[in-house]
Amino acid sequence: MANQQHPNLEKQGRFWHYKLQVNGRRVHGSTKATDLATAKRILEERRRELLEGRSRVKESSSIFLGNLMEEWLTCHRPTHSEKHCRGLESITRIWLLPAMGDIPIDQIRTSAVLALRANVLTQGKSATTANNILRHLKLLLNHAVRIGYLEKMPVRVTYLRAQQRPKPVLPWERAQEFLQVIDELTSDPQRRCAVRVAMGMALREGELLTMKWNMVDSNRLRYTVYKAKGKEVRTVLIPEWVWASIQALPRTTGDWVLPDLKTGKPHRPNFLRGLLERAGDRLGIPGLSQHRLRASWASWQAELNTPVHLIASAMGHKSASVTLGWYVVSNLQAQQNAQDKLTKQLGLGVEV
Repeated sequence: MANQQHPNLEKQGRFWHYKLQVNGRRVHGSTKATDLATAKRILEERRRELLEGRSRVKESSSIFLGNLMEEWLTCHRPTHSEKHCRGLESITRIWLLPAMGDIPIDQIRTSAVLALRANVLTQGKSATTANNILRHLKLLLNHAVRIGYLEKMPVRVTYLRAQQRPKPVLPWERAQEFLQVIDELTSDPQRRCAVRVAMGMALREGELLTMKWNMVDSNRLRYTVYKAKGKEVRTVLIPEWVWASIQALPRTTGDWVLPDLKTGKPHRPNFLRGLLERAGDRLGIPGLSQHRLRASWASWQAELNTPVHLIASAMGHKSASVTLGWYVVSNLQAQQNAQDKLTKQLGLGVEV
């Protein structure tokens, strides 16, 4: 059996990758070869190019965060949401490039990362904001490792423990009152319907805005999510009261259930943001959003003792721990009922 090892070659997936250092210059890359013999030949070609000073390969010492961001967007924009791509561009431009944009990526050190984090905090930003900035930096550097620009992560990125804020949920006993307020605040049938879909089907914003008619099973009242965040295929039941709202929509000729009537395309993100914030303020539940309507749905299901794995499946979570940790919030009335029941069981009630 032929020797399948070489000091400068390592097989990653199908292809052999090389690591070379010649005259103080270090390069990494893929040979695009699946067999070791071809990989060795390509390795020697790369070595000769380096010795002759005509390397065709990008070196980590000549790559900066701005270049890395552009490469990441080129590779991932077709498969990632526009919101995610815009967020990466904004954070890189506002925070990362001013702090370390002129440093080659293989020379970025943990001290520079800590200085960036300190600068974010001294400007009055929260620990959550600082963590989000470092998370995007880690995303770019991990990309550099994956494609061979870096041998390993050059910094140790640690996140601050951020104080959690109260997570507003809509109590189930105020659901009808909430819908009445929505109908008072807007006469737009699309917004009225979108709120009911978000409330009754627990769809993410992108999943709601890209609902397609050909994914709707009107006979069995089911909807197969068209564009799920995790790329999974899942089917969601359509409650009858939500279906009644969908049927009341103005008829359109396109593929989308809730299109922008001016363009015929899906609405832009934050389509419901202002409406839900006003409705939440009127009900005394500040911070209400579509995301929190998803959490409200999860909490209602948990109070009905629905198994958590079914809740997670309906919401498109790969792990039930995400559902429990971030979405299921018990309301105070449910806690009060449980406390009263325990007090009665213990025989410790106060007689008046």
